[in-house]
Amino acid sequence: MRKLLFKRKISFPKQGAEKNKRTLLFLFIVSLLFFLLVRFIPFRKSDAIREDMIQASIIMEEAMVALREYQSDRGLILDEKNDPNLTGLIGVESSPL
Repeated sequence: MRKLLFKRKISFPKQGAEKNKRTLLFLFIVSLLFFLLVRFIPFRKSDAIREDMIQASIIMEEAMVALREYQSDRGLILDEKNDPNLTGLIGVESSPL
């Protein structure tokens, strides 16, 4: 008789289980609301920054072209191993400076 009592599993509901379910449901609804807000409401602030980013990329491209021309005039060879994009911004690994 004693063996039967120990093999049988009895699951008791934990106290506050309903409270945990409500909390999880509330957090799910709040997170879903914020997700939908971020997904579907456009932000206009990025449009002003976009123009600055485009202008910065144009200036950067001009600087890289000027750097490549200077290096080719001096007879310097770009190292594809250390500078795979051939930007000319990556120099020797160590120098006396």
